[in-house]
Amino acid sequence: MRVVTVLNPLSCSGAAQKMWDRLAAHLDSLGIVCQTVSLLDEQLCPKLCEALSKSSDAIIGVGGDGTHMSVINVLLKLPAEISLPPYLPAPCGTGNDLAKSLGIQPQDLKRTAELLTEGTPIIIDLGLVRGRWFADAVSLGIEASILARRDVLVKERPNGHGYWPYFLATLDTLGQRVSWHIDLTLDGSPWYSGPVKGVVINNAPIHASEFVVTPGASMSDGWLDIAVFPVMQNLVEGYMRRCRRVPRMLRSRRPKQVARAKRIELNAMQSVPWQMDGETQDPECHLNIGIDPSRISVLSDSRRMPKEKV
Repeated sequence: MRVVTVLNPLSCSGAAQKMWDRLAAHLDSLGIVCQTVSLLDEQLCPKLCEALSKSSDAIIGVGGDGTHMSVINVLLKLPAEISLPPYLPAPCGTGNDLAKSLGIQPQDLKRTAELLTEGTPIIIDLGLVRGRWFADAVSLGIEASILARRDVLVKERPNGHGYWPYFLATLDTLGQRVSWHIDLTLDGSPWYSGPVKGVVINNAPIHASEFVVTPGASMSDGWLDIAVFPVMQNLVEGYMRRCRRVPRMLRSRRPKQVARAKRIELNAMQSVPWQMDGETQDPECHLNIGIDPSRISVLSDSRRMPKEKV
């Protein structure tokens, strides 16, 4: 078997490189030949075209959700004559929402390697905003502010990675008395107008590493799932009571302000911070977000995929 790997050595504050070394050892033990290209390489597209022209069996992205978003966007913009094999998102980031949504566990890199031969290929949808695809989610408001603060903390402490920067950023951000007034239109019909602390638009079921804030979300149903949190209490309860680490019997039922749509138009009275697949973006007053159904083939561990009921 021959695979092409796209590695982001900066993912997870540089820890992805060590994770890749461990994953590469498992690949080698399975007799899998791997050609590695850096996501930071200025010649990434030509090198991918050359590598994929040699009949590859899979593409591995090594990093977190932001890495997978970047790799997928590069792959989908390659010349049409390039045939894309299934994509395997190796969980070498912090949140790893996409990988977890596909049943791929960060603590089991040996199993990740085995999925190249034992994984189940599935076709998933992708979200589309401002000409870029996302696999996991777009969120606006407090969550994006937390990510921005987390980025600052990581720069101040280059060796800090994992959940601690997120935890500290959350403590710094939740005390801010800020909200945004937004209008949400779903598939051409007005749906919500009012203040929000946060908005989550999910393609994947797992969000922010351990939460299922839009129960029933699926990457293969042709829909985006939306949750709105008008006040801080809604947001905190919506996350804490939808945490996968909380016993299922204690979790809350489907949140009230939840819907699904194929086209989402968001208008705000002032610029709102937002993020896409874990990467902060410039604040915006207007966003059009859509679904691009059945867009890319990925490898999954079907036995471990989350099956959260609505």
